[in-house]
Amino acid sequence: MNRILLLLEHHENRRLLAEWLSTRYQVLLPPEGRAREDSSFLDEPFDLGILDGPALDRSWEAVQAKKEAAEPVFLPLILITPRQDVGLVTRHLWRTVDELIISPIEKVELQARVEICLRARQLSLTLKQQNEDLEAFVQGMTHDLRALQRAVAGFARALQEDYGTQLEEQGQLYLSRIQRAADQMEELIEALLRFSRLGREGIRVQTVILPFLVQRCLRSLEGEIAASNA
Repeated sequence: MNRILLLLEHHENRRLLAEWLSTRYQVLLPPEGRAREDSSFLDEPFDLGILDGPALDRSWEAVQAKKEAAEPVFLPLILITPRQDVGLVTRHLWRTVDELIISPIEKVELQARVEICLRARQLSLTLKQQNEDLEAFVQGMTHDLRALQRAVAGFARALQEDYGTQLEEQGQLYLSRIQRAADQMEELIEALLRFSRLGREGIRVQTVILPFLVQRCLRSLEGEIAASNA
């Protein structure tokens, strides 16, 4: 069952909302009479937070820290405010608040917006799990590929050291292609690992020298090019 934290300073609104939401969700309420600086209630896990303006002012830093700590999982926060206070919602609040509800509001609309936020959170949880599964799979696969790559590179190096002088020109060409392919395979394995971590580490933009890449591609395909007379 989804857990919803109600952080409302308006006692009657909190009571009514808690009664209504408790029929569908597990409702969490901060302890009565807590000290202003006490934010320990936020240590409890929850899937959605519903706040009003005074409560957000009182616990803004703790709420913001909770939201940042949950990343990359989406932790939705809904701010409920009366129409006359909409103008007081400052731009910086949108770094914390994901949805603004102007009271009074019909129950059916509130239910729909709560469900949208909860579904978005569930999707982010699913995506996080899928990314972790993918990264674990890539880690295992690249471990096996790296063992094969090292074997190919090692035997090619041993062949070069022990029998390199005995190889004819064509044999030397084949050996150099094997060594180059082993090096490229190592680069591909590293690139695959970096790609699997993109969601966690972010994307780094860098300048690419296209003629250099073209030449590398041509060298890697020179066998196929020669065979097809391209």
